[in-house]
Amino acid sequence: MNEHDLALPFTPNLLVRASNDTRKRPTLFREVLAGVQAIEHPNGPVVVRVSDIPEPHRTAFKTALRDLGRPAIDSEGELAFFRDWCDWVDGKLQRKTANQTATGSQC
Repeated sequence: MNEHDLALPFTPNLLVRASNDTRKRPTLFREVLAGVQAIEHPNGPVVVRVSDIPEPHRTAFKTALRDLGRPAIDSEGELAFFRDWCDWVDGKLQRKTANQTATGSQC
């Protein structure tokens, strides 16, 4: 085995940087994230499933959410508020690395 056979570890910081690099190309960034849909629950908040967010953006988004409250709805898995998702997509909710500390259903 030589140095070219070693896999590069996908650390949270590397994934956040990759997401930030994609953000520099707004059309591609929005196309990649277009599949993330708002989930409207009766008597509950509008949310997104974190598992629906493709990497590296999932890790970048989770890093940005680290200190914020998260909704919990039985049998839905890990969720985030849709307004936080829209803010993150619009660049209003982000952190540069993993070590740093809306209404309706459309962003």
